[in-house]
Formats: sequence, structure tokens, C-alpha cells
Amino acid sequence: MAARNDEDGSIAGFLHYVIHPVAGATRPVCYMQDLFVNPKLRRQGIASTLIAALNDLAFTNKWERIYWLVDDANENAKGLYNNIGFKLNFSLHALPIKAVEDLQNT
Repeated sequence: MAARNDEDGSIAGFLHYVIHPVAGATRPVCYMQDLFVNPKLRRQGIASTLIAALNDLAFTNKWERIYWLVDDANENAKGLYNNIGFKLNFSLHALPIKAVEDLQNT
């Protein structure tokens, strides 16, 4: 989904999301994969508007929840997200695919 700049019609921001099933829920969940607002247009409510539109979709389609990740160093994003959701105390771990192959060969 995208938000347009009222002045010139350019893209002001966009939001990518993925709907998927998850264990422990009977309804699908939504992963908000990417939220970006043009740096020149930030602090005008564009991100909040995009998230509200996604929330409306979630409500209409009866999704279980919306979730996302944010870099711990991104204080601006965390400021917004702390006002609209709640933080879960999990740590994210990633395993590069090659590492699995390396482990199997040892």
C-alpha cells in the first residue's frame, strides 16, 4: 500500500505486508514487513495513516494480529511503534542457509 504526496502526486510512503497462517491461531496474521516514509515528509502522520489503513484491513478480514520488527537503534520508528502497539520481549535470531550445510558437514 502507498501514500501519495498531495503536492505533486509522488510516493510519500509505502508499507509492505505479508499475510500468513501461524501455529496457535485459527486466523491468519499479518507481518508488516516494511514501512518507509520519504525523509522530507516525515512527522506529518503518513506512517500512522498507513498503519491505520493496514489495521482497517486486518479488522475487515479478521486477521489475528499485526506484528513487525524494528531495529533497536531506530529511535524514531520505536517512538511511533511504542504509541500504537506493545513490545514483546523476544530476541530475533537468524541462521544463514550456508551455515546449516556447514553444520551437516562437520
